[in-house]
Amino acid sequence: VADLEQNLMEWFKETANHKQLSRDAKAQRMAQCANAATAMNGGKALISMYISELPVFKNPPKFIFASVLEDPEGVMLLKTLTKCQREVTEAFRHELETIRAVFPRFSIVVEHLVEKLMRDKLGKAADICLDFLEKSAVKVEAELARETQLRSASGSKKQSPSSAKQQPAAAKNATDISALTARALADRKRYLIVLAKSSKLFLECYEDILHIVASSGSETLLISLQDCTQGALASRKETFLQYECAYLKAKIRGIFSEIWELPSLHDIDPKNFHRYRKSVSKLLKFDEYIDSVKVCCQESLWRCVDTLSLENVNHATESVCKIFVAEIAAVSRCAINLISNILPRDGKVSGQVELWSSGSSPVTIFGKVVEKVHGSLQGLDGFILAFYAFDDQENSGDVALRNLILHVSKTIHDDLMKESSLIETDIIKGMHLGAVVVASRVMKILEKDQMNSMDYAIFDKKKGRATKGSTGDGFVDVETSAAVSKVAAFLEQQITGLSDISLDKYMSYSLTLTARAVREAVLTHWQTMKGPITPLGGINMENDARAIQQCFHPHEAEKELNVLVDVTQLFVLPPVNLWSLLEESGIGKMDGAVLERLLKQRPDAQSSDLKKLVAAISYISTGANLERQNYSRGKSRDMTKRSKSRAPNGLSGSFLGSQGSGPSRPENSFGRSSSDY
Repeated sequence: VADLEQNLMEWFKETANHKQLSRDAKAQRMAQCANAATAMNGGKALISMYISELPVFKNPPKFIFASVLEDPEGVMLLKTLTKCQREVTEAFRHELETIRAVFPRFSIVVEHLVEKLMRDKLGKAADICLDFLEKSAVKVEAELARETQLRSASGSKKQSPSSAKQQPAAAKNATDISALTARALADRKRYLIVLAKSSKLFLECYEDILHIVASSGSETLLISLQDCTQGALASRKETFLQYECAYLKAKIRGIFSEIWELPSLHDIDPKNFHRYRKSVSKLLKFDEYIDSVKVCCQESLWRCVDTLSLENVNHATESVCKIFVAEIAAVSRCAINLISNILPRDGKVSGQVELWSSGSSPVTIFGKVVEKVHGSLQGLDGFILAFYAFDDQENSGDVALRNLILHVSKTIHDDLMKESSLIETDIIKGMHLGAVVVASRVMKILEKDQMNSMDYAIFDKKKGRATKGSTGDGFVDVETSAAVSKVAAFLEQQITGLSDISLDKYMSYSLTLTARAVREAVLTHWQTMKGPITPLGGINMENDARAIQQCFHPHEAEKELNVLVDVTQLFVLPPVNLWSLLEESGIGKMDGAVLERLLKQRPDAQSSDLKKLVAAISYISTGANLERQNYSRGKSRDMTKRSKSRAPNGLSGSFLGSQGSGPSRPENSFGRSSSDY
């Protein structure tokens, strides 16, 4: 039987190679051999021999192996693979009619042919490419790991006296590691690109074969051919996600390396502003970095779609998106913390005029960086939806792809919502610190340029800045004091910078914090001024208060400065009207000790009426339950005695201090709710 089978195979081979026989004659003789072999033992050996002798398997592909610098995306290799794919398709098309004419078991031969074409022709070609690329990537990665370990070991040793001489070598070493890192990422990316496109070539080749089969009228083969390519590149696909995630994480960190490597900007030396501005300029490019990262993420997602089967794509894209969001969230917090560190904590630093010069104000730059970071993060929510372009005709009818897109977009959204609360907490901490810094600078200006109350100690209206009217009347042509003019100019610059934050809730929140901090700084300054504040001076003080308040116009935060205007009336009104002022204005809620110190600035602070009022305020601030009728607007002759029994309405002993309860914290702003998907 063995000899007979061997003879049939030799006769079959001779007939196939016979050059003088017509095609029909060849087919007839070959069919006789195939029928006999099939009747004898199924004809498996004959089928294998026929397929292995096909010309397509005798012409191995010729690859051009180039370095990653010469061929960064494996284009040369992919050209060869694409050519190989066309050869497979044409070989199958060419042999299909011969198989139908010769072999009685047509479907079995077609299945064997497709499997061998995909595995031994296209599969081996892809393996050759990928093996070269993987070895190249692993080699560079091993070299990078070795150099990094050596650098770490040398850096941990104590500095020797000759360390200064070794600095150039250390710099060169750092450059070498940077170059190796870039090379390793480029090599790994090339491997992933070729693997993804090889997988796509396999799919395209398989679909072409299905089309050829269907066109020949053999629809019954469509189902049986589905399993023929399952094993193609299987081992490499198993490790694909691991490599892809590692690459994406390293790539994102590389893109943001300029931020990660920034030195702490805390306690800046005003004499070294060039370093300060240079460092900050990198933070202002945050949105540019984000755009590059988005491109990398999109490329990774497409490689997942091209490489993996649909049942594995969801898990893979979710893994990629989680890395994407986690890395961006981490660097966002880093950027916010870095920019918060430029806000001076030290009074000596905040007092440096150079620090607040045009374009370099820490508060202004903080606002710009917050705008960049927060705006970039908001743009991530749903960016996958825009990338895949649902209105594209090619994808609009693909339900599986649409479901995948929705899944990816929802994953990014949900992860962003979790991370955003931490990022917003850091932003709000910086806003609180920024408000304190601005108020500190305001205090410095007032302390320097308004050391005493000469601006407000005006007894003769001809010598004052108020040029018309009389005490208590509406003065016009009132100039702002020199010190407050400087404060207003400073505040306008800072508020303009904070107003650049396009997100209204953050702008409003920051301006409100700043207004409250400035209010407390001005009140503190007024309490500590030397000399009396006269009614004429109170009018000048009111004008100064309105000038400060005007800096926050037209923002809602200007209302926080109303209390400053009200406080100035403590010095303008006669004692008989002060109680009504306390009842009807916001200063009635101020701390009693603050009111006492302010009232003691009046020239008539030692009068009996003022002493009684101060005593009542002092008693009320301790929490006693008094009523209004015990103070009868200047008619009481024994204020101290009668105030102990009943209290006037509307006076309490609490006031929002420099922090108070604070404005309402902004709600999370990162896009839609999950139910919108």
